[in-house]
Amino acid sequence: MRSIRIRAGDFYKGDCYFDSGAFHITLPNDTLWKESKKILQCCEIESIEITNEEDIKSLGGTIGWGAVGDVVLGPVGLLAGLLIGGKKKEVTFIAKFKDGRKLLGTTDNKTYVEIQAAILDKTRYVKSPFEKELGIIGVIIVLVVLVIFLIAIRWSGA
Repeated sequence: MRSIRIRAGDFYKGDCYFDSGAFHITLPNDTLWKESKKILQCCEIESIEITNEEDIKSLGGTIGWGAVGDVVLGPVGLLAGLLIGGKKKEVTFIAKFKDGRKLLGTTDNKTYVEIQAAILDKTRYVKSPFEKELGIIGVIIVLVVLVIFLIAIRWSGA
């Protein structure tokens, strides 16, 4: 599951996530206590383009790599860890959906590459929780019928 921050567009600003080729967006309802979820498949995206790329340096990652470098290589490792550690690339992109809606989002580079791959692989489809449950129930039913069949064969031969 990859996190995406929605900055603007036809969806509410806030965090959503990307998993198994789909955007999972939480939409606030009229009531205070309930939220609804919207799943948008990547096959619904008409186009996607990068609007900005930034190298971000996190303080925690920098300090952590500096400490590891200090333990392993001493002062030279400390300096190398402080210079190299904590870097990541943040990508801001615009996704245009086939129904005309747009989304301006920000995520890390790895997630953006996964989104692009899912768009190119249009055969991906995320099953809803209901569809997943039906699949599990179907397997259980087949197993129960198989066990009953095997028991019937065993008793008929005895």
